[in-house]
Amino acid sequence: MRRYCFTKISKNLLNSIIPKDSMLGIVMRKLYRTLYKSILFPSRSIKRIKRIYLNRTVKPLLVDIDCFNEHISNIKVLSESKSSQKSFYIIRRESKAGLFSFVHTSFAHLIYALAKGMIPIIDMQNYKNQYLEQDKLGKENAWEYYFKQPCGYCLADAEGSRIMYSSQVSYQTILPMLIMQSRDRQYNLFLQLWSTVYQHFFRLSDGAALYIEEEYNRLIKPSMRVVGVKCRGTDYILKRPVNHPVQPDVEDVIEKVKEVLTKWNCDFVFVSSEERKTVERFENSFPGKVLTVSQEYYDEADADYYNQGITDACFSRENDVFLKGIEYLSSVIVLSRCTSAVLSLCNGSMSAMYINGGKYENTYIFDLGVY
Repeated sequence: MRRYCFTKISKNLLNSIIPKDSMLGIVMRKLYRTLYKSILFPSRSIKRIKRIYLNRTVKPLLVDIDCFNEHISNIKVLSESKSSQKSFYIIRRESKAGLFSFVHTSFAHLIYALAKGMIPIIDMQNYKNQYLEQDKLGKENAWEYYFKQPCGYCLADAEGSRIMYSSQVSYQTILPMLIMQSRDRQYNLFLQLWSTVYQHFFRLSDGAALYIEEEYNRLIKPSMRVVGVKCRGTDYILKRPVNHPVQPDVEDVIEKVKEVLTKWNCDFVFVSSEERKTVERFENSFPGKVLTVSQEYYDEADADYYNQGITDACFSRENDVFLKGIEYLSSVIVLSRCTSAVLSLCNGSMSAMYINGGKYENTYIFDLGVY
């Protein structure tokens, strides 16, 4: 009886805070049921709980590709029509997270919007984020510095129309890590779905596209075969965030690249990293073969990230906020275009995977568990 009352009160409280029919409401209730059962049955292992979470919360998001393509077709017809009955779904989030964390967060919201026949718009204008200067808050949309809007409509276009706002909280940012670690049929389905979402709705802004194309052409010529490497360092290594993937030691990554360079018939190594010492260690190990985009690197000697985090760190240069974003974006895009890849588990690696769309000839992923 007590157990029933506790359940009833908890559910009523949850319903009063989060609308039952919202996407977040549906997900939260599935998580609630999973956690409640874990309290009732403490003997269940963490592995069992994780499996329940994946099956009940993650798996339902797997949309049949044919069905999803139909949603895409329908929304594009609606977007191009002159109908005044358009409905908009505003994707929002206030966070200091990295650019591709915003991309990941928007995936589930995009799928939801398409299923509801609503035109998605991503809002990085009215919420604080590390890519928007304080004096531009509410005036400029930082998303549009780097990407075009999914269906070509901006926030101003939605004024006066029916609007639905997403929740700012989204579990979707953690999915890439869970899916990459599972490496089963579910992983392949998600990778296919995310590649489809990215292909149709994530087009670089004109300025970003020009910048990245120039960087790519400067680094990689048509005949070059390149192993792309993602090495995460800085605050990730220093703080060892709980439940985040353990990052490999740089020397272990270097040894793996040495092992596969000849095996995969590659001559050059492209290194995607935010840390100066990581790039230098690769350059010492592969003299004359290391390629990197033009960017400012974090250095333990003088960077704020040593005591804070790279989202709070800044370089002494004009327009630093925008430049950090475009440098990170170019690094991941070039990584996605390499011949093969050696990757650590992180947002940048997952992004390169779905942007690449399964075209890497060979892939090695360091899966070392979580902190």
